[in-house]
Amino acid sequence: MFFIATIQEKKYAKMFGGSTDYIVEKIKEMQTEGMTDSQIAEQFQVSRQAVVRFRQKHMIETSNKQGRQSGLDTKMFHELHSRGYSDSAIAKFLGTSQSTVTRFRSKLNIEPNRKRGGRGTGKIKEDMPVIKEAKRILSEPQIRRLIQRAVADYIKEHGDEETAWATTIIEPAEVIHPAPGNFCATAEKTNITHVNFITDLESRQDRASICGLPSVELLELAREIKDNEKMHSLIAPLVSQSGYVNSSMTVAQARSKGNDRVNLWKDLWNQYKHQSHEWAPVQKESQKRVQGGFTNNIRTSNGKRGKGGGVQNTQNSQAILGAMGY
Repeated sequence: MFFIATIQEKKYAKMFGGSTDYIVEKIKEMQTEGMTDSQIAEQFQVSRQAVVRFRQKHMIETSNKQGRQSGLDTKMFHELHSRGYSDSAIAKFLGTSQSTVTRFRSKLNIEPNRKRGGRGTGKIKEDMPVIKEAKRILSEPQIRRLIQRAVADYIKEHGDEETAWATTIIEPAEVIHPAPGNFCATAEKTNITHVNFITDLESRQDRASICGLPSVELLELAREIKDNEKMHSLIAPLVSQSGYVNSSMTVAQARSKGNDRVNLWKDLWNQYKHQSHEWAPVQKESQKRVQGGFTNNIRTSNGKRGKGGGVQNTQNSQAILGAMGY
């Protein structure tokens, strides 16, 4: 046994670069300075396990700050916890595991921000459509109230209501069917009213494939601090990242591409409408007029005589008015 012990002492002496007494004294000195096993291992340029084995063999007690949780930034932990972040969110910010943060918090006798047993919305799934995930996250009342307060703060500071509107989700527009070609004006008779009808129709068709959503970063942050609605000021700056995305885009794609600003699409549609106005052969709007026999007392049947004695054909009248943009 003595021979084996001697071999181990020589092994440690070679590994740590000194005699056993020197290593013991040095480790105790480092512990007094508040260093952990991992930090001591870095000083000796050995593994953490080697330090632990040597300390256990020579009956060196663990320092008060020893443990995996001691490596956390205490000041940063208290700051994040006071802001309402959950253990998982703090772990993400500090680059460690949730269990490490939980142990550290328990040692300090600090209550968690999220109640025990409280079930959240779960992590955002990268391969799911971003609109579906956004609806799922905002379906939780706490998160919805938190984001609504952040939106109110953003509007109060910047006055950009259109971007703020996208934060609360703008659904894709419904696809509408234009009037039949037989009732449309010929190209040489196209006026401003016709152009407005066509450009509005095309912009609506564009909106059928896009939706206004908050950024993925905003959704993630709101999910983490949902238990403290007073922290809505942290989310308000992220409202500016809200905008339009393709309704079939996944979370991963939206994260890498980012949202298009609402004003970008609005300026694009306005520019297209302005160019179309310049093209219109007839530079005036249509005069609003009602076809003969088309009164407020329209009967649902066709080809019947009205009160004035005339024969009504409501299908043709409605089709013409629809084609004219009324």
